Amino acid sequence: MNPHRHAIEKLYAHLHSSEQGLTQAEAAHRLARYGANQIEKITGQSFIVRLLKEFTHFFALILWLAAGLAFVAEWKDPGQGMAMLGYAVLGVILINGLFSFLQEYRAEKALAALRNLLPHHTTAFRDGRAVQLPVAGLVPGDVVLLSPACASFDQFRDFEARGDAFVAAVAAIESQPSDEGEARHA
Repeated sequence: MNPHRHAIEKLYAHLHSSEQGLTQAEAAHRLARYGANQIEKITGQSFIVRLLKEFTHFFALILWLAAGLAFVAEWKDPGQGMAMLGYAVLGVILINGLFSFLQEYRAEKALAALRNLLPHHTTAFRDGRAVQLPVAGLVPGDVVLLSPACASFDQFRDFEARGDAFVAAVAAIESQPSDEGEARHA
């Protein structure tokens, strides 16, 4: 369901929620069903193991075989340039492995930075009252109060629609009125 194409009332109905939020019992049930709303930490492997994996995946193994065959061909019939081809394939293996490792390393660093930027607590409606709770406790159907400094309603809906792990649990947003006296909306 694309949240931008439907009225908020239809989203509430789709997620079995309301403007009053979920009951504590329903939130506990959904938390047990869907799990915590958090970015999971990947179990760490050693630096060397992760680097070696980049040289032993299926594509790399095919390239190792190609390099080996090129060197065998050069050994059986010298002077045909097969050794040069073998060295070129080894270069491709090395460049591919290092590039893949660096990309994975950067992605891990970006994920860690994102984890540090995310709030640890939020305000959501439970049993019709605004309550402070850990972000990991948000579940599908929760109605979250945003401060003026938070993302806009449309941005939050975009994240929810894409299913990003850290906001997939949020169904609807309510923004608190700012000092200018804006009305609360969903």
